[in-house]
Amino acid sequence: MSFINSSNRNLPQNPNEGAGVALLAMGSLALLIFCISSVAAVFTASLVAGSALIGLLVTSAVLGIPVYRRHGWKSLPLALLILSGLWGALSGVIVFKNHWLAFTPAAWVLNGLYIAALLSGVWSAVNAWLKVLAALFAVSLVTATALLPRPPGGEGPLDTAKEWQIDVEVVDENGQPLEEASVLCGAVMSWQKVLKPSSTLAKQTDREGRVPTWEFKEDPRLKVVICNVWKNANDGNAGYPPVTQFVLSPLGGGKYQLHFTLTENPHADIAFLTLDLSGNFEQAWYTLKFELWLGEPVGSFGERDGPQPWQAKTWSQIRGNGFTIPAGVGGQDLYLRYFYEGPGGEGFVPPFREVQTIYIGSIMPGTRNRLQLNIPNRSREED
Repeated sequence: MSFINSSNRNLPQNPNEGAGVALLAMGSLALLIFCISSVAAVFTASLVAGSALIGLLVTSAVLGIPVYRRHGWKSLPLALLILSGLWGALSGVIVFKNHWLAFTPAAWVLNGLYIAALLSGVWSAVNAWLKVLAALFAVSLVTATALLPRPPGGEGPLDTAKEWQIDVEVVDENGQPLEEASVLCGAVMSWQKVLKPSSTLAKQTDREGRVPTWEFKEDPRLKVVICNVWKNANDGNAGYPPVTQFVLSPLGGGKYQLHFTLTENPHADIAFLTLDLSGNFEQAWYTLKFELWLGEPVGSFGERDGPQPWQAKTWSQIRGNGFTIPAGVGGQDLYLRYFYEGPGGEGFVPPFREVQTIYIGSIMPGTRNRLQLNIPNRSREED
């Protein structure tokens, strides 16, 4: 008689069971890759935020071991630890990739989940040195969220960052609006005290000494706005050295007005004649030319025979500049003559031409003569 041991038989297997395990493994792998790419997005945006996120994940894993041993899988403290780690791992997708939520409120949600996990039972389940680690990390997260600026690309709904708006007005040492001055403002970390002047990024003041409002959408925490104002030397001035002002806004952005007074470099050997012009003369098809004479002008404007002006410039050459007059010249009687040609009116009418001569007189070295003109001036015409 033979006996068959039923325990040695090959029991049939459910084919769906193997497929389910494979799908679970593939899903877990896909979730892991997704989380890794999300964490990488945080590192790309901010090395500090990425390092803090790795610290949170490691700390949660270390704290989770004693919590599991004491409370098991089905416990609120462990669930909150896992949830805080998952929220942190997905923050790159939530904040920096899709901008579903701004960085600062997302960070406060993470802080809340982590602190709630500590209070719900993690604190009582760990030993003394882990208590110190957990407490220090919680304090670090809260402090960083409250003080550090939002990383670049962290904008989104519920954003707490306020805009900065900086209005700048520039005058010279005499209180007159300073035109064509360079203004450069930038938001930097508070420990940065220098903003290098850059003519390519600077804005230029208008006739009123103002520039368009500077606007910054950066989180102002731990940041200051530095504004540099200067004016480079040209034929109308000896140059104005840079002046710097700071805007502090520890509680948020806001609108600020800055007033700058620039002092020109000494120019004891030269004088300047600058023109403050108003009128309708700037179109490309208009003509506006200037001649500076040492003595009363002779001949017709632009005549090449006979006496010639000391200097001649077009409007495009004199824009924002003027005439630089050495000491030996400025003491003479100076005359300015200009030629204007523009539309004579509506319809088919001849162009309007205007030649005018203005007596300047002497200009002493170290000084400036500002001449205000309205062009064209139809009150009189000189041939």
